[in-house]
Amino acid sequence: MTIPSASELVFVATQAALQAGELLKRGYGTAFQIESKPGKQNLVTEYDKASEKSIIGAILSHFPHHGFLAEESGATHNSSSPVLWVIDPLDGTVNFAHGVPMFSISIAAAVKEEIVNYSSRKKGKEPISMASVFRSQKTPRFKTM
Repeated sequence: MTIPSASELVFVATQAALQAGELLKRGYGTAFQIESKPGKQNLVTEYDKASEKSIIGAILSHFPHHGFLAEESGATHNSSSPVLWVIDPLDGTVNFAHGVPMFSISIAAAVKEEIVNYSSRKKGKEPISMASVFRSQKTPRFKTM
């Protein structure tokens, strides 16, 4: 499998986030279903689930063999892929659920266990990774460098 460039990964992540963002904008401030997950103030709404489904679908349409670790569904798809997408489809669910307009969508791509950081890109060079993913019982942990 060919590993996409960082710019391809960022483009697809951006498009997926914009698509899911439209969904969240439509749902914000409306009546919707809220459930509790284990943990303090750990809510999940129907929009968390819909956003995650939208993001994964958008990414899979470009990269059908990549793996995913998403907040609501856990690890899915190709766990042997060198590319793992880490997704929080509604980062700030408590705010969203209570009508506080401070929430976001978080999407990261890890290539061979290193998070791609596009913001530190230098002209003419591929982005520099600023974080490493460490596997612990098949769940990545992130360490800022």
